[in-house]
Amino acid sequence: MDEMVAQSLSKNIWELNKVIEAGKATARARQMLLRAYSEQTAVFEDGLGIDGPDRAFILDREDSRDGVLLVHGAEGTPRDMRDLAEAIHGLGYNVFNIRLPGHGID
Repeated sequence: MDEMVAQSLSKNIWELNKVIEAGKATARARQMLLRAYSEQTAVFEDGLGIDGPDRAFILDREDSRDGVLLVHGAEGTPRDMRDLAEAIHGLGYNVFNIRLPGHGID
């Protein structure tokens, strides 16, 4: 993992969280936070060699403040939740589908 990228993402996440905690967050700030979390996750998954379909993913919408967090089952990966995520996204929600630690690793 590139240390500079990881540090930059962590700093951005920290700063965006402070804005949200202060009650000054716009919908755009919340989307930026979700994207930063997604990018941070991608950096970690790159380092672990996680296969593309098994990686966490985000489906975001510029026109929505509402979001849904999807978590796969004990024996699954985000791949199992892709169809549901796309259906929820189609209904107008931001969707973040995480990968639980230790899952999707061969």
